[in-house]
Amino acid sequence: SENVQAVQKYITGLDARRLSKFPENSDDSGDSDEDMSTS
Repeated sequence: SENVQAVQKYITGLDARRLSKFPENSDDSGDSDEDMSTS
């Protein structure tokens, strides 16, 4: 179960980075279609 927790923390960190990037990119870039399809 320790490995599962480590993986979950790692994935959560990646999601946090992705989510923090989305608002900036979706507002200014024309790639909003990619953002919507990804989420």
